[in-house]
Amino acid sequence: MGGRVLPEGADLSLAQREAIEQSLRSTLAAGPLLAAQVQDILVRITEVGLFGPASTSEALGAAASKALRQALEHAEPAAMHPVMRVEVVIPEPSLGTVLGDLQARRALIQGTESVGEDVTIRAEAALEPLLGYATALRSLTQGRGQFSMELDRFDV
Repeated sequence: MGGRVLPEGADLSLAQREAIEQSLRSTLAAGPLLAAQVQDILVRITEVGLFGPASTSEALGAAASKALRQALEHAEPAAMHPVMRVEVVIPEPSLGTVLGDLQARRALIQGTESVGEDVTIRAEAALEPLLGYATALRSLTQGRGQFSMELDRFDV
């Protein structure tokens, strides 16, 4: 979260502004989904109601945090999941079995290429279904398959 605590014209002390900003940062650090950090967000405070001595730094921070939590719930947030670029090298006789397993893991097959007796499969898949894939691949290929993966992007 960057920028200044708004509104510009509000008569807030430095301690009040800092309390509001810290409360907002804490709320964003553990968002409404999976208690994960909220990313790519701009928080703008357009109005602050002050009630004399009752407007302590702590009270303003709590109010800002509550307002932000409510706004996040109404914003319909979505959890982002890592999508991996996958390359699998296997013996040609294992191709059908391995392709079936990758599709069962919701992988999007982007292509295959034969080189000698081996086939290279290029695909992309969410990270979670790929957990434990090395063991599964060894089982499917009698220990002759290998794969690598790297982060491609994050998707909803």
